[in-house]
Amino acid sequence: MEHVEELKWHRFPTKDEDRKRKWASLVAKGRCEFVPTDNSRICSNHFSDGKPTNKNPNPILYLTLDDYRHPKKLNLRESPSKKRKVSSCSPQPSCSTIDEQEECSENPIPAIDNVNIAIAMQFAQITRESDVRFFTGFESTKSFQEIFNFLVPRARLMKYWEGVKRSSGVEREEPNQQRIDTIILSNVYAEGSVLPINKPGPQRKTTLEQEFLLTVMRLRLGLLIKDLAFRFQISTTRVSQIWITWVKLLSKELRHLIIWPSK
Repeated sequence: MEHVEELKWHRFPTKDEDRKRKWASLVAKGRCEFVPTDNSRICSNHFSDGKPTNKNPNPILYLTLDDYRHPKKLNLRESPSKKRKVSSCSPQPSCSTIDEQEECSENPIPAIDNVNIAIAMQFAQITRESDVRFFTGFESTKSFQEIFNFLVPRARLMKYWEGVKRSSGVEREEPNQQRIDTIILSNVYAEGSVLPINKPGPQRKTTLEQEFLLTVMRLRLGLLIKDLAFRFQISTTRVSQIWITWVKLLSKELRHLIIWPSK
């Protein structure tokens, strides 16, 4: 359910602590225990004017499931004050003083915060508990974070899958399923060259939390590699590396959570 033509992401206020706390408390209505970080952003669909303005500075729309069931009616007519600002500014190429420029601007947040740029997906952008369940399969933000925190010590040590090696620089080595299955990530050890221990992997452009999110989203939703590459702003090759590496980690570290029925 959207009321804006183009979705944009807006940073949490960094200089106005009162407004930052206000935004956080509003988001917490739909996502308990939410704590904003420096990377936290809110999409324009949650603002009455499609962005923070002097008149409507806070995100108040579609924050809870009830908001979707009973959406608020929006007054989309242009306000007289906005019309006056446009008419007073249009005859001049630019505002001549700082005071006039501030009067002409209806958005107190620096323009750079609202530039429509591609932003890599992060867990902090999933602001409702229902969305946490939909995108990740976890029951809550807390359960997602607890499992992630459990995996972090191992994830920091793992080496990323680099694909099938070439033999003598010419022939491609055939995959060996047995070698792949002998990877023991919990001991930071691998047989063969599937996960090379002595060779560092590619420079990380994603955080461990983003990689975990990418993995569980694919497990939950069956998203394609190209789709995930677009969402997380990385290459398809990098998505494959993350996916294979993390699936191996999860299969080893979380296998005790799978209870097989007795025969």
